[in-house]
Amino acid sequence: MNTLRIISDKSRYVVAALLVAFSVFVPVMANAAQLEDRSIQLSSSTKSATSVSYGVEFTAPTAGAETIVLDFCKNSPLIGQTCDAPTGFSASGAGVSTSGYSLGSATASKVVVTKTVASTAGQTLNFTITGITNPSTSEDALYARILTYGTGDTAYTDGDTIGSPRDTGSVALAITDGIAVSGDVLESLTFCISGEAIDDGCVGGGPSAPALTAPTLKLGKDLGNGVVALQSDEVSTGSVHTQITTNAASGAVVRLKSSATDCGGLVRAGATDNTTGCGIAPALLSDVLDADAGAKFGVKLATATNGTVSDGAYAAANANYNTSNYRMNYLSGNATGVTSVYGDDFLNTAGAPALNKNMELTFGAKAANNTPAGSYSAALSLIATGKF
Repeated sequence: MNTLRIISDKSRYVVAALLVAFSVFVPVMANAAQLEDRSIQLSSSTKSATSVSYGVEFTAPTAGAETIVLDFCKNSPLIGQTCDAPTGFSASGAGVSTSGYSLGSATASKVVVTKTVASTAGQTLNFTITGITNPSTSEDALYARILTYGTGDTAYTDGDTIGSPRDTGSVALAITDGIAVSGDVLESLTFCISGEAIDDGCVGGGPSAPALTAPTLKLGKDLGNGVVALQSDEVSTGSVHTQITTNAASGAVVRLKSSATDCGGLVRAGATDNTTGCGIAPALLSDVLDADAGAKFGVKLATATNGTVSDGAYAAANANYNTSNYRMNYLSGNATGVTSVYGDDFLNTAGAPALNKNMELTFGAKAANNTPAGSYSAALSLIATGKF
């Protein structure tokens, strides 16, 4: 008998619970239509992401919707039950960025959107809510309960007191840990000089291809019988080719350094020192190296030619060098300029990476009628440095 009474008590309890649950949900089921084709797109599903946009879209079967309530819950998608905001979620800074819709109000977990013109039956509504902060944990569920209201409808209060909505529906959203992707790219710099044209990748492009040829220049006029000498009435020239490739974030700098200390030009072999032996002077910024000039030596740039891909310019690093004049920036004392410890700023890639940037350099020299006879030379270096 005792056993029977216990079972009977439980039965009454179960029936009572079912009746209570049924009484809660019957008003919603009876009075509100179901929103169709409802969805919410997120600009980011990463937990704790801020300034996230939620793109809301649904079809409202009932006409007259002017107010849309979105309540974000972690408990359940079932409308009419208690709605607690997911941990870390915030809609208090929300806004609406879609024409025809405006923000009615926003709290920590609820956004109310106002539609400028009441909806028609079967109309698809879509709008974007901005300024959402995603939940701070991917463990909490995230449900968006959507309810629409029109003129005369009892307004929404909270998850337990929903008033008299016209249409309802819920959307489940997934918040995840963001995927962190990283990779390292090693620094690289390739710089080459050749007596002939250079193909991509510092490969010889002239008759000696694929090898590069030594950038050795013998300036002067061919007088026959193997005699080459500088003249006083013309400028003798010779060219070398350069190519640079670098992934340096701030580009690369090429410096020009000369062995002719205390001169900067070309020094006569056998001279007791470079000062007295500097028979062919450097062409300074104020000089013009042409047929009427005295004994001078300098270098002229060309317009850079780009490789298959170009990311940065390849041009003069300062005003001492250009594509029109022969120049050699020497300063007495060797503290700066081409005879300084690190040489003179000559070329750069304009603060950007570069790929297969080519430039021809033309060196020019001439003698004067009173230039002491002899063999003149200077060892020049081009030093490329990446700015990583």
